[in-house]
Amino acid sequence: MAEKVVEKDVDKVVDVGEAANEQPSEETSAEAESSVTVADTPLLPPEEVETYEVVENTVPRQWRGDSRVEWLREKVCISLDVTRPVFDSVFSEENGAQSIETFLDKAHSCIFFYSDSRTIKVITKTPIFVEFTPEEIAKRKQAAAAAKVAAAAAAVAAAAAAAETGAEVPPVVPPETPEPDPEEEKGVWETQDVESMNTVQVVCATTGRLSNEAINKAVVYFINIFPQLGMLDFGKMHKNLEFGVLPSGPTLSALEQLLFHLFMPILAREGVYAGSKFWHTEETHMMEHVGNELLSNMQRFLSQVSIAQQHLLGDAQLVIPSLPADCLEKTDIDYELILQLESLLADWIPAVIHAIETEAVKIPAGQSPLAETQFWRDRTNALSSLYEQLNSINAKRMLALLDAGSSNSNLLASFRSQFTELSKMFLEAKENVKFLTTLERHFKTICTGPLPRVLETIGPMMNALRMVWIISGYYSDDTNMGSLFERIAFQIAVKVTEESDFKTIFKVKAEEAAAKISTGKLVLDAWSGIYLQVREQIESSGRDPRWEFDRKKLFERTNYMSTVCVDLLHIVEVVNDFLYFLGPELKAVTGDVQGIDEVIHKVQAMVDPIENLPFDAFDKAHAPMWSAAVLSFDKDKERVEQLTKAFIDSSFKKLRSAEGALELLQSFKTVKSEGAINKQMMEKFNDILTQFIKEIDYMREIFRSNMDSPPTTRNQPPVAGSINWARSLFGRVRKTMHSFKTRASDMLQHAAAVEMDIQYRGLAKQMLIFEKQWVMQWLQTVNQQTTFYLKQSIIRNETGARIEVNFHIQLSQIIRETKYLDAMGFQVPEFPLSVTLQSDSYQSNVESLQNMLESKMCAALSKCHKHDDTHRSKAFRSESEEASTCSGSWFLASKLERSGDTRLCHELHQGYKCLQGFDITGAKQRSEHGKCYCRNC
Repeated sequence: MAEKVVEKDVDKVVDVGEAANEQPSEETSAEAESSVTVADTPLLPPEEVETYEVVENTVPRQWRGDSRVEWLREKVCISLDVTRPVFDSVFSEENGAQSIETFLDKAHSCIFFYSDSRTIKVITKTPIFVEFTPEEIAKRKQAAAAAKVAAAAAAVAAAAAAAETGAEVPPVVPPETPEPDPEEEKGVWETQDVESMNTVQVVCATTGRLSNEAINKAVVYFINIFPQLGMLDFGKMHKNLEFGVLPSGPTLSALEQLLFHLFMPILAREGVYAGSKFWHTEETHMMEHVGNELLSNMQRFLSQVSIAQQHLLGDAQLVIPSLPADCLEKTDIDYELILQLESLLADWIPAVIHAIETEAVKIPAGQSPLAETQFWRDRTNALSSLYEQLNSINAKRMLALLDAGSSNSNLLASFRSQFTELSKMFLEAKENVKFLTTLERHFKTICTGPLPRVLETIGPMMNALRMVWIISGYYSDDTNMGSLFERIAFQIAVKVTEESDFKTIFKVKAEEAAAKISTGKLVLDAWSGIYLQVREQIESSGRDPRWEFDRKKLFERTNYMSTVCVDLLHIVEVVNDFLYFLGPELKAVTGDVQGIDEVIHKVQAMVDPIENLPFDAFDKAHAPMWSAAVLSFDKDKERVEQLTKAFIDSSFKKLRSAEGALELLQSFKTVKSEGAINKQMMEKFNDILTQFIKEIDYMREIFRSNMDSPPTTRNQPPVAGSINWARSLFGRVRKTMHSFKTRASDMLQHAAAVEMDIQYRGLAKQMLIFEKQWVMQWLQTVNQQTTFYLKQSIIRNETGARIEVNFHIQLSQIIRETKYLDAMGFQVPEFPLSVTLQSDSYQSNVESLQNMLESKMCAALSKCHKHDDTHRSKAFRSESEEASTCSGSWFLASKLERSGDTRLCHELHQGYKCLQGFDITGAKQRSEHGKCYCRNC
């Protein structure tokens, strides 16, 4: 049987009966999931009703299993009172899935959900009775009669056949004829497609501006406070999202909810998160000033909206007649009107009494000063509507008429008594709100601000309280002002307790924890200290009433908490000192990593009982238990100190570096550990001196074993290398000695320090003598060696050897020695220093001569190949003699170059040959000054 699927657009009907067993495609599935399904039904009588159901919409695959979508679905379903399938319809709506993707994955700032309805066309198969025509009725009767005749004939034929065969003849039974159905005689039932319009509920979503239709509906909003963080994370959605419900229509209730649930939390949070771009400024003081002003104005506006809403929706709505302005000028008394007014006045009295009694039993919701501010503000809002109604012009005219014409004086007296009480209560609340509003900024700082700001606000708050004490009528009473002071003390104690939470204070850095505890103690001490200062100022002025409040209620808890902060700070500092002492520096010096880690584990175990206290340490009722916990900690500290001392004793006996141990020793001078560990460390100074003496002896032994043939590096000549080796040995102990003189100069008067100084000076003297010996030996021969090697021939032609440039290797070594010794600060003779300054020129000349000799040798060999053996040897000998004509010396070349004579080619070579040994074919190739300009030079 075919099944009809009707789309919501109702423009097409999809036949899916034949493909019922096939796997639908994604598009077909999506269409089928958002449609109305109607199945073919058998023919039904008119009185039976056909039923069909809406197939639930399913979430697209990309959002299935997404915890963020499930979180949104839960909030929207509860807020709009819709089912899960209805919420899933948002993915079939226009821009629904795109809006959700933009908000969740693309960090859009907000998204709105609202409920709507959609009308769809549904095609159903309805049974219809079709009547026969008279001709059709006659035909049906003829067919029925013919059927009866045929049945009778068949029965007769069967009887005749049985008679012929001798069988028993069955009796002829006429066919049963059922009673004719009147409806079947009149017509037949058929099915017909019938179109109908159905309305279904859907959920719409948008990230843009709400349409006019949506404004008049209930809207659920989700606002991303930190869109700069990127894609929303499910684990942080409850922190980063603000959400709520806007009622249908632009109501005051919706405005109040927006202000209270959205803008106020955002403004309050902006003062906590550093680096916010909300104010478009990086100046902290400007951000705080603008934020506080805007937050204060927003609170004032929220208060006005709440008052206006309460006026409009107030419970006490009195019936006040509209009286003309000249009603009091009439001389005749309208007794009928008077009776009506008395009846109205009698109705007013219970309303006034109910309002007074309701407000009289109310108490502030909480112990903070903000709770008292809100208490008086709520009372003002609750009584303002009734008070303003009774003070209206018509109400005053009504009372004036009753004074003039009413004989029921008890009724008027009762009303005036209740109205006086109401007026007193309202005006008192209104005045208190006015004064407490000036203190509200300080109260909010105490409740929500950081401890440094709380410390800063105590002074200004105390001065403001003094002004309220002087001006206010309600708070000039000792009891009322004392109650407000008790609330402030309670809030300060709660704030310090929150900031110094034992379960979290040991999980932050020690510096941060110590700063929190120290600031908390300063706040507690400032609370009592500044109070006493202002009290003293009031007494010294002699004009204002004195503050005689119960100090036990004001300062007993805060003073006790201050002592607990001292103990807690001591615990934090002790733990930090141990961990600082047992840090990587001690591991590097001693090398006993495992032993240090075991002591660190014991130090951390000291904190566990304090961190997991089963009671409130800041509650004075638990003072004995806290004292026992501190005493137990001190005992654990002593045990750890004993372990640390034993570890120090064993570790310093196997020191590997005196300098590192001295640095460690100096760094521990700043460690506070009740003097025990510090004293133990100072006693190890002698061990460090002993270790340094061993290092000096070790360096002396190395020096003595290698002083005859010192090891040098490849790039250093012998004399400079030997001196540098000695200096490197001495530099190791000199650095440590410098540390002793700069960091422990107050300890160098000890006997061990004097012995160390003697050993150090002895080693220094030996190395100084070693340097002088090497330098003096070199100075004695350097001038003669330099002159000797400079006077040697430029070209060297030994018997049976090839011709080469004769720049002796010892001359190069002299140049290198001169460079190094001069850089070390030694006085070098002028002659070797002058040669060293010309080292670049010598090197250039050597390379040029070497290139010339190589080219001449190649030319001689090429000529030898062109002749026989006799001619070859003769030609080769001729070329060799020609190349050896350069018989000058390096000394002469150096002398001419220093004198500035450029005729080097003529003076150094026989004949007219250039510097490279080539013939000069004429005087034209030399300039007037004698410099050679041949193509070779």
